[in-house]
Amino acid sequence: AVEILAKGGFEMSEEAMAQYGEAISKMTSFDECKATLDENLKTMNAAISAFPESRLSEEITLPWGTFNFAEVMAIPAWNFDYHLGQINYIQTLYGDKEM
Repeated sequence: AVEILAKGGFEMSEEAMAQYGEAISKMTSFDECKATLDENLKTMNAAISAFPESRLSEEITLPWGTFNFAEVMAIPAWNFDYHLGQINYIQTLYGDKEM
């Protein structure tokens, strides 16, 4: 979302995916993953806070559809919820039924 807000778009390429794969392969512990997440969330929150309100309704085309910037800003929250659901489902597969 940060790149989309800063550059007004996003292009998915094999090079970008390779860089992403390399970056995540270097994280070998929970603490490293959590530190990276915290750093990225700070960057994303700063980008959202700095984004001009007057541009929220502007539409941009991404590889998976056309969205306005307000919708783009909601993608990370949706993504967190999606993965939380996956984690919860996996917990139930291992027998954790407590809420």
